[in-house]
Amino acid sequence: MATILPLPRPRAFALAEKGRRLEPKERIIVDIIVDGFTISDEVVVIEDLSEKLILGASTMQKWRIKLDLEMEEVIIDPRAVRLKLV
Repeated sequence: MATILPLPRPRAFALAEKGRRLEPKERIIVDIIVDGFTISDEVVVIEDLSEKLILGASTMQKWRIKLDLEMEEVIIDPRAVRLKLV
């Protein structure tokens, strides 16, 4: 599915449980299709998460993804995914 690469430097993520942290050591590049749009990003590999993939705030900001919680919809700005050649 993907080539697993080592992280160039250590990372740690604090969890809600006091004093507990996740320290991933690997990463992959993924293409994700959302509502017909393909977005790509680097993600860290963490074993035994409650979900298969968790998109972080940085990915959502980079691709201008917004959530409509009331309607339970994912909104992607089409201008953010338009391929531009200069």
